[in-house]
Amino acid sequence: MLELKNITKIYNPGEITEACLFRDFNLSVEAGEFVSIVGSNGSGKTSLLNIICGSIPIQGGDVIIDGESMLHKKEFVRYRRFGRVFLYATHILGIRYLPEHTNHTSINSFIAT
Repeated sequence: MLELKNITKIYNPGEITEACLFRDFNLSVEAGEFVSIVGSNGSGKTSLLNIICGSIPIQGGDVIIDGESMLHKKEFVRYRRFGRVFLYATHILGIRYLPEHTNHTSINSFIAT
């Protein structure tokens, strides 16, 4: 089970550009449950995943997996509990430039082999 309890995330706190993304946000995902996160650009989808992964700090709350807080765990300990897959195959392959005519299906086939 994944639980986000009272998550507060504020970007640029105390500055003129301060922006509150989450204030006391809660989410529970049961084992075996599938969840889709949908929103427009800048709505916090990636930030939410980064909070779960511990990639960005939060001002308050806790991230709990199977009853264990992940908030102050080292990265390698957190990553034993979940996986993260990036969207583009180019990140995995380390490819910096793909011509427009590149067949992305063949790249995905290459990864699968």
